[in-house]
Amino acid sequence: MTLIRGGWVILAFHSLAAPWLVAQDASPVRVAGKLELHRMIDRELAPGQTDEYTVEVKAGQFVRLVARQMGVHVAVTVLDPLGKTVLEADRPTGAFGPEAASLIGDTSGEYRVRVSSGSALTGRYQMELLESRESTGADRSRIEAERVESQAERESQARNREAALRSIELYDHAGSIWRRLKDTYEEGLCLYATGLIYVGSGENQKALDYFGQALPLFRAAGSQSGESATLN
Repeated sequence: MTLIRGGWVILAFHSLAAPWLVAQDASPVRVAGKLELHRMIDRELAPGQTDEYTVEVKAGQFVRLVARQMGVHVAVTVLDPLGKTVLEADRPTGAFGPEAASLIGDTSGEYRVRVSSGSALTGRYQMELLESRESTGADRSRIEAERVESQAERESQARNREAALRSIELYDHAGSIWRRLKDTYEEGLCLYATGLIYVGSGENQKALDYFGQALPLFRAAGSQSGESATLN
């Protein structure tokens, strides 16, 4: 579904984020258990719901989390042992595909991981602690790219020309990091998201150019959700 407002084309893909923004604090947080390395947890998530996990992290340790979306768009928030938010991940993945969140522990202890619905419909997702080990320089680059990508997505929600240009610059920066890290899925996601911005501003040829660059990267990464979103 496509809406036209103020000369901008707004995709229904983005409008799904609104319920999470207004309902996150209104609904109780559900205890979802403790995350252990490579143990996948399958959960159903309704509009406005938030699941909370715990994970043990040591100071200086690299932790990579992933929520595999299967019909529900989610945002991932990580809080340190003192309750301070250290990470918020919400990228243009739609209701399918991985929402990744990486961090390096500043302090040792039990961290809380919150997964919040950003969809208007109930869907499923799988949560996994993908990596837990000593950090490297490449890990810091990954964290920076994820942070910039999430910032770009927030900018794109403003629906004005200035914010769109800032968002495009941020996606370009994040994409260059992913290219250096040889992460084809994430690089493709940045190109796809840039294409969506150009669709929103009515610059369809530019959008097609970016979608055309994203498609082979999604295929190389084996991402059926990314390939399908790009072709549609």
